[in-house]
This record gives sequence, structure tokens and C-alpha cells, in this order.
Amino acid sequence: MSITALPFDRCGVAIAKLEVDIRTRPAERRWRDAVREGLTALREALSPNNYNAAGAEELFRDAPRLARAIRRIGAEREQLASRADALVAIGSQLSPATLAASVRQLLDEVRQHRRRVSDLLHEAYVVDIGGEM
Repeated sequence: MSITALPFDRCGVAIAKLEVDIRTRPAERRWRDAVREGLTALREALSPNNYNAAGAEELFRDAPRLARAIRRIGAEREQLASRADALVAIGSQLSPATLAASVRQLLDEVRQHRRRVSDLLHEAYVVDIGGEM
């Protein structure tokens, strides 16, 4: 299978960084810069370039009955990336508390997305094909 863990690693690193950043506020300007950088890293981790398109095509081929779920996951990823972009764009206009709450909500949704991706891969390769973990 050609889907690698790299996109998930980048996403996981971005999530961990943002969780630390939203908990600390050494100075508001630096804090906002750190949060913006973290959101940018998250956005990049969610970009199509960081997801293996060939792996998605392989998944379509290996488990065609999951095509709708695969498309739904892709659309969800795009929505999450757009939300990260929006927070980067408006973050300086939000209060620190509102920005932190918005980032926390986005991170929760990204974690849920990652679980759904993992579940989909499990269903495609372990359940359907009979592979082993």
C-alpha cells in the first residue's frame, strides 16, 4: 500500500504544537504569531500535496464500494483546511480567548477526521481484503 504515515505525522506535529501554543501566552503578539504559524502548519499538513493521491487511487481500486466514503473524507479534509485558512486570516481580529476556543474546536474536528481516515483504511485493507494489522 502506498499511503504513508507522513501526512499524519505532519498533522500530528501541527496538532501538538497548536495545543501547546493555545495554552501559553508569553506575550500576546508572540502568542498570536505562534498560533498563526501552527495553523499554517496544520493547513499545509491537510493540503492535497501532503496526501498521497496515488494511495487514494489505489484505495478506490482495492475497495470500490468505499468510493463515497473516500470522497466524503476528501471533502471533509478540504473543509478543515479552509477553516484553518480562515482562522489565519481573522485570528488577529479575535480575542485571545475566542481564537483559542476556535483553534481547540478545529483541532477536535481534525482529530475526529484522522480517526475516520484510520477507520476507513482499516475497513478497506483489513476487513475487505483480509489483511493483517
